Amino acid sequence: MNPFFIADTTPAPYNDYGVPPFVPFEVKDVTIGPVDIQDTSEGLTNRFWAAYFDPTPKDLVLLDIDNNITEIILNEPDEIVNVALAFDQNANDNFAWITGTGELKIRWFDASLPGDSILSIGQAQSVTFTMDTNYYPSSIDSDILLFYIRDGAIYFRIQREKYDIEHVTPVTSGASTLFDSGTREDYRFQVRWR
Repeated sequence: MNPFFIADTTPAPYNDYGVPPFVPFEVKDVTIGPVDIQDTSEGLTNRFWAAYFDPTPKDLVLLDIDNNITEIILNEPDEIVNVALAFDQNANDNFAWITGTGELKIRWFDASLPGDSILSIGQAQSVTFTMDTNYYPSSIDSDILLFYIRDGAIYFRIQREKYDIEHVTPVTSGASTLFDSGTREDYRFQVRWR
């Protein structure tokens, strides 16, 4: 039997975050995050955050579900069909999205600039984006991991490599959808896919 899976959308069992409330739009990704953007004072597992996109103006939007603070992150010139959200070690919001033409893009905080950077990864069919140790973000081993499917294979890229290097997973064919990713109770990382 596999250990209990803690997805990026599922808080650790010993914390009580409640249930994300109903919102009047289609949420595309929900994650546990900080009390506010760039605020690590209460850790990175304080409240639920949601990412969604408004198809009419083609805006990518971040929503703090608890306070209903909505922020338009960017306006994508192409249609957005999939989005994923993750917070880094300093509570910066990072997004991955797939356009209507199948192009995977990420907006992430590059500390070497410092500032946000937008990177085009290439073609993809599905994406998930998460911090591997968001319950222990001060660990020197913590990273944001980007998983995506291209031509039935699952690939990943790592924050500490500035997402420049594409790594192949053992799943090299047959994958169609990524549901989520996160750390299990035994601290191994897991990706759920179909």
